[in-house]
Amino acid sequence: MRKIQARRAIVDVLLKNPEGLTGQEIIPKLDPKLSRQSITDSRHISILLRGAKGVERVKNGGFGYLDNPDSFALHRYRVLLYKVTDPDALLGWVGGKIR
Repeated sequence: MRKIQARRAIVDVLLKNPEGLTGQEIIPKLDPKLSRQSITDSRHISILLRGAKGVERVKNGGFGYLDNPDSFALHRYRVLLYKVTDPDALLGWVGGKIR
């Protein structure tokens, strides 16, 4: 599995927040030494969590707002909420213990 350190960092954040987080909420909580080079936006979170066992992607996680400086309106878009459903399966998916 590629990018295992980044995946473990994401799993560590998700296990500490069982109520669920969006991709934009996960990024500031990551350890900058391990993951900042491979995770720069919520799209990377989505790609790295693809196929994860024990994580539910809730499609009605809320809305994000994109402020476009060229227009006067805010644009809404849907965001996914990542929620841990089975911590043991999630730990098994990344290969065991998290620091």
